[in-house]
Amino acid sequence: MSHHIGIKLVIILIIIALFAAGSYFWLKGDFGGIKLPSSSDNNIEQAENEPLASNAEIDNEVLEKAKSTSLQSVQAISGSDHYQGNLEAPVQLIAYNDFQCGYSAQFTSVLEQVKDEFNEQVVIAVRHFPLRSNSRAYQAALAAECAAEQDKFWEMHDKLFSSQDNGFSTEVFENFAIELELDTTRFNDCLDEEKYKDKIQTQIEQGKSCGVTGTPGIFVNTEPHAGAVPFEDFTDSQDREREGMKSIIERHLNSI
Repeated sequence: MSHHIGIKLVIILIIIALFAAGSYFWLKGDFGGIKLPSSSDNNIEQAENEPLASNAEIDNEVLEKAKSTSLQSVQAISGSDHYQGNLEAPVQLIAYNDFQCGYSAQFTSVLEQVKDEFNEQVVIAVRHFPLRSNSRAYQAALAAECAAEQDKFWEMHDKLFSSQDNGFSTEVFENFAIELELDTTRFNDCLDEEKYKDKIQTQIEQGKSCGVTGTPGIFVNTEPHAGAVPFEDFTDSQDREREGMKSIIERHLNSI
């Protein structure tokens, strides 16, 4: 009799243990390492917002680690990109941006200085990398692409960044389309249908594959640079001398 009682007790203890374990993993949302899917207002997979240090104040060790990992090289600028300059230029500068990111907006002024200083020696392209935490960044990227459909990408690009502090909404994007004298019916339909969702998603995935985790994610001839690197050389908050974008580009030109 005691033998049977002992077996029953063991079975009861096993059942209790299994129930406890199941409850734990259910609450945690973790089943054998497979996470339950998280929701996204934009219904698009985006990188988590991992803030970059202001003015590219990022630890050298982090950069070296990134360079040593098996990441893909950034794809060269092509005719499918939104670019300014000559595709045959010896230096390619690529910026992965978020239209709601203050550092991305800040870096646009650096790009203007680059164009003024280097002219046809540098070709500049911008790509989309809307961050999950910026709720309107994805729709802003769509607005830029819908404007591009009517040959007004750069005009919308500039308007989005210059109006960043005023907030974004569907109505704001539609008003921008009016100001840019776009065919508003065509623009609004494009925006509503999320016509360029796949293009934006592809650029996000390509950015992630070459190490972009935040914006702006900068590449100069495949060399990565994190954050809004200023035009001139600068000293960071830890009193380290850093190359500005001018010196970085000159170094690449001198190596050709």
